[in-house]
Amino acid sequence: MSDPDQQPEYSQDETRTPEVTKRSGWDNVKDAYILNRETGEISREVYELFMMFLLGSAAGSLYGGLPASRHARNRYIQTSDAALYSSKLEAVGTSYNAGTRGFIRYGYRWGWRTGFLALGFHGISSFLAVYRDKTDMYNYAVASVSTGALYRINLGLRGMIGGGIVGALLGIPAGGMLLAAQHLSGVTLLEFNKGLRKEALQGKQQKLQDREKAFSELIGSINKSIQDKKDDTKR
Repeated sequence: MSDPDQQPEYSQDETRTPEVTKRSGWDNVKDAYILNRETGEISREVYELFMMFLLGSAAGSLYGGLPASRHARNRYIQTSDAALYSSKLEAVGTSYNAGTRGFIRYGYRWGWRTGFLALGFHGISSFLAVYRDKTDMYNYAVASVSTGALYRINLGLRGMIGGGIVGALLGIPAGGMLLAAQHLSGVTLLEFNKGLRKEALQGKQQKLQDREKAFSELIGSINKSIQDKKDDTKR
């Protein structure tokens, strides 16, 4: 009869706890930013980076270029009273050429700056959200300070500190509004992109299952045909 005070003995395999594989932040980053070699498609996160740069550049170009174009055209008209033109069309065309030059000059100056700021703010905040698998104000705060500091990196340490402060003053309220909008919509941008990747993976797995099923049916049909021929030969 066994002793009731004696502790039961377990083997090493019985006491071993099952391993739980946890995904690291870099695993999430690889899934989000590495090109899919099978399909050649870029991820949603990379697509958003391109779009944010293009939209930021376009908005900055319009903001800086339109007033500059109007100012350059009016200034040209004021300073060219004594100029001689062969026709009214030539005079109007020359003034519009001056406006176009002003738009290109100042639109470019504003465009690349706003494009860089939009790219940096969205890129850093999205990267942190993917790495941490979490969307909160920390991501936007770090993105604001980092983008402002990088924008002023050519001015040295003092310029970076000033840029970081200005970036925080402008970016943190913007991040708060973006976070509030995502919560009101019921789904964050991180969750939306993860859902798209999950659907794509499920679709890929379903296609593989369909191919395996079709291949099995084909093999079965071939085997049945061979067996029928053997039976006919025996008869």
